[in-house]
Amino acid sequence: MAEAPPHWFTLATPVPPEQGRTRVADVQIERLRARGAEVAFEVDACAEAPLQRFRFSALDIEARRGGHVQDAEDWRFGTCRLVLGQPIAVGASVALQGLDAAAWQVDPALQRRDVSARPMAEQDVL
Repeated sequence: MAEAPPHWFTLATPVPPEQGRTRVADVQIERLRARGAEVAFEVDACAEAPLQRFRFSALDIEARRGGHVQDAEDWRFGTCRLVLGQPIAVGASVALQGLDAAAWQVDPALQRRDVSARPMAEQDVL
């Protein structure tokens, strides 16, 4: 990751809360296929600006672990195939609509991870 483009470092720089939070909403992800993945989802936002209205369709993911989803609202899955060694852990207020109930579970002990404090090479490998 030492060869990351300069704009990645800008995007990964923490912003003080008083400058506001980025809001991400109305995202569609479709026709994604993954095989031999370690983790399917690693999602941490912030309670003040949850990731809203994500739509997933035609996902075909095989992963050792489901991973986690924190601070997400109104996430819907349609025609998705997830083969996970462990279910996706979700925060107390998160529901993954459209997925089989065995694919995810609420984990009240789920801790928020601040990946911005980690070196660039580790940020996607929690």
